[in-house]
Amino acid sequence: MLGQTQFIGNLALLNGQRLNEDWNKLQQNRPPATFKASLANQSKNRFINIGADDGTRVILQSGEYINANMVQSGYGSQRFILSQGPLANTVDGFWKMLIQNNVKMIIQLCLPFEKKLNQNTGMIEFKQKTAVYFPKNINEIKEAGLYHIKLMGCRGFVKNDEKVIRSEFWIYERLVYFWET
Repeated sequence: MLGQTQFIGNLALLNGQRLNEDWNKLQQNRPPATFKASLANQSKNRFINIGADDGTRVILQSGEYINANMVQSGYGSQRFILSQGPLANTVDGFWKMLIQNNVKMIIQLCLPFEKKLNQNTGMIEFKQKTAVYFPKNINEIKEAGLYHIKLMGCRGFVKNDEKVIRSEFWIYERLVYFWET
């Protein structure tokens, strides 16, 4: 099996063929996984081929399914939740998961909409990637089931010519930080 240091060293070389070879080696050494809950809840998965592993998936106290897995860092006991961006029909469950697991920070790696060029018309179209599950304006309140999420502030940072936005949300008496890249 490829060690973490060796894998990171190979990433530094970032040769497309080498990266593909390493990925294939990692796939051969994956622990077995089952996806029964994902298959039973396909309407709550953004993609049919990306489900939550039954062995590590986040299980909501309500019994509701959410496409999210608990992942432990290789360094210590720090745990993270990896989740797809919520769909319109999973926003309530997404916030339940955040509250239930006392999540203090959300890092979203995509914008809610992506630009796509329509090859037939040559026009740019916008495709929704994730539901908008948070308020966009200061003091705006967004409801998600039992929760009322209020945007308390917003600061923008620029790093490497890429936009990074930091927002602070209040959920009841809790502060949650949100980073969007």
